[in-house]
Amino acid sequence: MSKNRVIAFTDAILAIVMTILVLELEKPAAATWQAIWDLRENFFAYAISFFWLSVMWINLHNEWHYVKCVSLSVLWWNVLLLFTSSLFPYVTSFVSLNFQSSVAAALYLLVALSVTIAFYGLANAVHKTNPSLPREILVTYDRTSAVDILIKVVGLLLAAFIYPPFGLFSVILSAIWVVLKMQLHIVDDNH
Repeated sequence: MSKNRVIAFTDAILAIVMTILVLELEKPAAATWQAIWDLRENFFAYAISFFWLSVMWINLHNEWHYVKCVSLSVLWWNVLLLFTSSLFPYVTSFVSLNFQSSVAAALYLLVALSVTIAFYGLANAVHKTNPSLPREILVTYDRTSAVDILIKVVGLLLAAFIYPPFGLFSVILSAIWVVLKMQLHIVDDNH
């Protein structure tokens, strides 16, 4: 299978997932600023999910720029990534309706962790299938993935046992970490 078909499939699924995110936003009870303010937790959860998925999509774009070959392992890791990503609208809605719930926060973080693990599994499969990938990308993924996963695990524990919103804040922190670490490797459309 060509990499372009995999990219098109991935882009389509992620676009659908991100569209469902916005469709799941609760509507204000009235056309007032107070009614909109009352939904701040919904918008907060939506924004975190949307931008976190966007960071993942940008990093996929960066990685796939270098891909020459697609193996069966790459395809299955990509399917797992898309499956776990498709759970985001559900857990985003769940956590936004139960913002102070440790169960909702923990479930959100478990999905975020599963997407993260699938993303790095895909990255490793891509690198094994394409051994000529630039060395700096391999090193960055190794270091970045360990810290990224650690941030989410700590966030999961804090959300489950101390303060549920810490879970969402850990996803923000993890996205910032990944963006900062990957900034040097983002490929623009001119390449």
